[in-house]
Amino acid sequence: MRPTRFETFAIDTVRQAGHPLVSKVLTLKEAGGNQPFGLEVAFTTGTALRWQVIGESAPGDKYDQAEVPVEGEAPIAPLVGADLAGRPDRASGEAWLAQLLSAAGSRELASVKEWSKREEAKEGHHGLTLRFHSGAKVYVRAV
Repeated sequence: MRPTRFETFAIDTVRQAGHPLVSKVLTLKEAGGNQPFGLEVAFTTGTALRWQVIGESAPGDKYDQAEVPVEGEAPIAPLVGADLAGRPDRASGEAWLAQLLSAAGSRELASVKEWSKREEAKEGHHGLTLRFHSGAKVYVRAV
């Protein structure tokens, strides 16, 4: 999944989740960011979390040609355990976004990994790595 389509997928997924703390979801550009792709999630608490989207092409993918989505047999199992209670921050936002995207039912998505749960995790570095059946990857980095 290319960054342009992923950005739309992620924003639509957050909006459709209808979490009571979410007040607004925008692209990073709409929110005044400099990154070409990403999203900002504003919360009723006054907090806003920004996520930059960076893509890694599937092998052989050419951006001057139409994207060919590749689906797996079934959607991945949703991640569980995320909680936005209180004032959302990057850590809780990372887990929450991972849970939402993994539960969205996309048959293109092969896996979602939270950066804070990796063996080589660095304190304060929050984000996600999403792998797709096409071989493409999307990195969602907290900014």
